[in-house]
Amino acid sequence: MAEICFNLAFSAMEKEIRHGLQPDNPALLDAYIAMADKLVEESNCQQQKINILHRVADNLLEVICDTYLAEHWRHCCLDVIYKPMLALEQLANCEGRRRQVLRLQREVNCLGQYFFS
Repeated sequence: MAEICFNLAFSAMEKEIRHGLQPDNPALLDAYIAMADKLVEESNCQQQKINILHRVADNLLEVICDTYLAEHWRHCCLDVIYKPMLALEQLANCEGRRRQVLRLQREVNCLGQYFFS
């Protein structure tokens, strides 16, 4: 039961971040990353850990690219996206996963420069 509540809270926070509902609250991003880290830590499945981290990175990347959201919120997301990406890099234990991480890193670099240059 507690796990379900935690997952619901994580999903709610994820939506709040995605839609920029509290753009003046960068601490929300720290709480989101902490919740994701807790989910990853509690998981026994390597693929599930990777899925959680990809979900977080993809959500943050969507915010970064959403020009309808406050620019400072998008910058805050760009500032923290390295955290799930670093964790993904540490979990990449085969060539295919390493290529996936590199592709994501290139995408973040390219889109970050495009939207903030």
